[in-house]
Amino acid sequence: MSAVTPPPIPQAMPAASPLSPEHIRLMGEARNRGKKIRRAVGWATFEGWTLVTFAALTVLMSLTSPSGLAVGAGLGLVGMIELRAAGRLRRLERGAARQLGFNQLLLGGVLMVYAAWKIYEAYTGPVLSPELSAPEVRQALGTSMEDMARTIYLVIYGGVIAMAIFAQGGTALFYFSRERLLEKYLAETPGWIVEMQRAGIAV
Repeated sequence: MSAVTPPPIPQAMPAASPLSPEHIRLMGEARNRGKKIRRAVGWATFEGWTLVTFAALTVLMSLTSPSGLAVGAGLGLVGMIELRAAGRLRRLERGAARQLGFNQLLLGGVLMVYAAWKIYEAYTGPVLSPELSAPEVRQALGTSMEDMARTIYLVIYGGVIAMAIFAQGGTALFYFSRERLLEKYLAETPGWIVEMQRAGIAV
């Protein structure tokens, strides 16, 4: 009696892709069109976490300094706004890039106020340590060391002001320009692709 040969096991049919070649083409175009927006999201996220970290370190090192605590709080606030706005831009929300731009102006303002206050302190009070500020020590050393210390303060914190103007001002302009790119992206990208991205689905 011959053995019965079992019927062959049918191979599973590959599932048909719900996306047509046209869909894939449109998604590729959208991916290329959104490169600059994604780059802005990445930079804003990095900068936001950097600011939050610096804010925490500033607060820890300034527990006895009211001005230091104020700067730490300001940096923390700016960092949290940066992260929130980065998330909005990732979801392609209108106004997110503009919020990032204004946040950079806020950061620049915080840095400039802090630097101006430090310069004011240097020119209205003693700069050197109490030991070096004693009258007999100052008489022996003259006022040159005090003047030199004030000059150093002016150079350092004047540099902070210049950095805030050019760095934060330039970054603000960068983000403001991304708002125009976002509007152009939303106008040229099919709505179904935009909805996928807003739902967190990478295209």
